[in-house]
Amino acid sequence: MRMRWLLGLLVAVFFVGCDEAATPESNLESSQSAIINGDTETGWPAVGALTLWYPGYGYQGEFCTATLIAPQWILTAAHCLTEQEGMSMDPDIVYFMVGNDARPDYQGNPTNGTLYDVDMFYIHPNYDPNDAYTEADIGLVHLAQPITGVSTLPINTSYMGASWVGSELFYVGFGVTSGTAQEGSGLKRSTYMPVESVGSNYYYSQFDGSGICFGDSGGPGIGNISGTNKVVGVNSSVAGTGYDPCQGTSLQTRVDVYSSWITGITGGTPPNCNSLLDLCMCDGACQANGTCNNDVCKTLDCEAIYMCMVDCPATDVGCQAECYAGGTSLATSQLDSLFSCMSNYCESVSDSQFQTCLQNNCSNEIDTCMPTSTGNLNCEDTYYCMVDCNPSDQQCPYDCYGTATSQAQAQLDALFACMSDQCDGLPDDQYSQCVYDKCESELYTCMPADNCDIAGGDCAPGTACYPAGDGVTNCYDSSGIGAGGACDPNLTDSLACADGLICISDGGNALCIQMCVDNYPCSSGESCKGPIFSGIADIGICLCTDGDNDGVCADEDCDDSNSSVYPGANE
Repeated sequence: MRMRWLLGLLVAVFFVGCDEAATPESNLESSQSAIINGDTETGWPAVGALTLWYPGYGYQGEFCTATLIAPQWILTAAHCLTEQEGMSMDPDIVYFMVGNDARPDYQGNPTNGTLYDVDMFYIHPNYDPNDAYTEADIGLVHLAQPITGVSTLPINTSYMGASWVGSELFYVGFGVTSGTAQEGSGLKRSTYMPVESVGSNYYYSQFDGSGICFGDSGGPGIGNISGTNKVVGVNSSVAGTGYDPCQGTSLQTRVDVYSSWITGITGGTPPNCNSLLDLCMCDGACQANGTCNNDVCKTLDCEAIYMCMVDCPATDVGCQAECYAGGTSLATSQLDSLFSCMSNYCESVSDSQFQTCLQNNCSNEIDTCMPTSTGNLNCEDTYYCMVDCNPSDQQCPYDCYGTATSQAQAQLDALFACMSDQCDGLPDDQYSQCVYDKCESELYTCMPADNCDIAGGDCAPGTACYPAGDGVTNCYDSSGIGAGGACDPNLTDSLACADGLICISDGGNALCIQMCVDNYPCSSGESCKGPIFSGIADIGICLCTDGDNDGVCADEDCDDSNSSVYPGANE
């Protein structure tokens, strides 16, 4: 589902690498077919897919290939286990799939395969993702439980020398079938490629009508050694020189070079986190015996995970996955339920209806994940508390919400839902009027109008009465300039004039002038002239009587019935 977040308080990866397999002897039990444009592979159950499951997005399918070399250990490339394209790979979101088709089905599961939980990554200490010539691109993944009923593939421990040049090795992987279109991944395929040359840490293979590509990374190069099929290499990268980047030379990490490191971990003493400081998820996870207890890192409750994910950049699913990995098992279960409800009921609704859909269908899941505390703030004070929050502080609105009474929270929920349903997507200059027009009941339930006297006298010192629309008046902050005083009619953060007055410009100077309704409270010799507000017919300003409209008040005019007679006129 596409990630969309709760608004009431205020959602196919590929790696540049490859995989291949090969053998000096050609007695492997598979048809010779290319991974690119080749036949599908239904054998080699030990070769599986590394797959992703993102919170809120669900099962995402395959991103790398790996090999089961022991019941609880899989071998792959180091770059498959580290940050790629800004996304952090975490054991909590990575699963090993045994099967032939890792593509998501309509239920969000592998089309043909079984997923196994991963609990630990072991990356070779010499691997440096920032090194232009990547050494030791090899890693191990520990499974939470041993896999039974699947024959493992042993690794090659014998020296791989120049005599291997020209030998064809066998490759099995789940990568794409086109390096240019980068499509077709997730289905198990196999092929042969010849060894072109052997280096100190790698051997090189050449595309020969077929080959490996993106998504085959971490997969095995398999050779038959003295009658036994063994993992000889691990697919690391491709370097095509033509139109298709996969139709060129590929690079495989030599397993024999790193066999002692592999056997030392899988069959001996695992690395010690007291010496490898980045081995565990957090500092507190490292035990005295050198093993990791990553459960101590999982401390976030459901709401904390959610807020952490909201703070991530919108497209950074790696950041969101790290947030999820820091949650307790109860918290992640609660969040899974919330995301599942959001997907089941509200995935297809429009953005404008999304918030209402959540409130109507997922209120129990929301309350379970984010139980709200209550305080003593009314709805209006809570709203302005939220308005005053720094836009970058995602937690602040929730803190404000938690200080509101339960009644105020319900009123806010109704107001925000209406604003979202009725006015989302409108430009700023239309949004406020939309809220007044469409959400009047919710707005004034949350923020009851002061209904102050427009002529003054009802508002507290430092505030002044002003129309809020639809015949409603409220007291707003004011600079308090008195009648006849010069003012600025363009103020935006407060009113210029004192209570009962309004700043009016006659095209030159702007002065504070008394507002009125039906000549109240105009003095003798004045009348209420208006309207001064569009759409409000009865509010005007007190101006002197000028019966003949010659610009001179009646009490100063020689003849207020004759517009050609006034002080200063030509006679």
